[in-house]
Amino acid sequence: TSKDNDFLWIGLKDPTEREFALVQDELAFIYGGQGERLAREIDFRSAALRSLILPTHPHDRRRLVEGAAELLGLSLKVYCEIDSLETTRELVARGVADTLLPIACVREELKNRKLRAAKVRNRQLHRTLQLFHANGTSKSSAHDLVRCEVRSVILEFAQDDSFGWKRVA
Repeated sequence: TSKDNDFLWIGLKDPTEREFALVQDELAFIYGGQGERLAREIDFRSAALRSLILPTHPHDRRRLVEGAAELLGLSLKVYCEIDSLETTRELVARGVADTLLPIACVREELKNRKLRAAKVRNRQLHRTLQLFHANGTSKSSAHDLVRCEVRSVILEFAQDDSFGWKRVA
């Protein structure tokens, strides 16, 4: 079965004619809210040398972080591999290790001060949420309506700074 519309986070890729970029998010350095307080920004090299909780291979977030480390000739200090966001947030809040996540994934914990975030300097760790329309499939008014509605909701969230999303022009 072919899908007519798909949404996908794409790392390090520019939109083509059949893709429509919606929003972009950036990975932030996330650490426990109870321990030391870091500056609002952290150098990627410093973040990469701390104990990190990262997802397993071939997760897009893992590839993004490893790619940035490879460009600097760094080996990541991976404390453990966990695919669950809930478990990752809990372990980081306890101070077990740190992580790199989009702000949207931890906005409640940041608000409650269970977690803290620092912007990563010197390295753009960003992804773009894109809407795909498969070439060769006919557009219908129902597809157009769904696409417009979903796009509207996503762009509405992008207006809320606490999500960390930026609208792609």
